[in-house]
Amino acid sequence: MQHDNNMYAYVYAGNDGTENTLIATIDNQEKPLISSCVDEIKRMSCLAIDLAAKHDLKVKLVKYQREQEIDFGLFVK
Repeated sequence: MQHDNNMYAYVYAGNDGTENTLIATIDNQEKPLISSCVDEIKRMSCLAIDLAAKHDLKVKLVKYQREQEIDFGLFVK
């Protein structure tokens, strides 16, 4: 797996304008589409596209520097 110094997340804008991380069912578990592995993010893109189409969402991939302190709990429903 190819890791780098960034975290990537697939997000969408909620009704109130806040960004929410997409949640997908992977191996029978609900997981946020967040990773620091570029290969994982590439594989998650199909899930993100399917979820966006199914729920009529505008989805974007965002990149965060690992050095930043980010509370990913804010992005998870």
